[in-house]
Amino acid sequence: MRRTQINLDEYLYLQLKQWALGKKMSLSAAIRELAARQLLQEKHVENPLLGLAKLGKKFKMKGPPDLAVNHDYYLYGRRSSSSAKKKLLKR
Repeated sequence: MRRTQINLDEYLYLQLKQWALGKKMSLSAAIRELAARQLLQEKHVENPLLGLAKLGKKFKMKGPPDLAVNHDYYLYGRRSSSSAKKKLLKR
């Protein structure tokens, strides 16, 4: 753990102190927890691929019914190496 020093205005200090007291933790632990929460919240930016999926749903687009099994074929033009089947499933 790294040691650091921060400056807080009086009002923020009192709010943090009160929050920490309510959680029965030190002021340092409270600041660490709140900082970690904020960073995690900012990391939960939507995945761009999920955005594409939402667009597909919005415009009612459909893929081939065997897409999950034959995704390599549709992406790369070859059969899935993980598939034990010799032929593509019926399309």
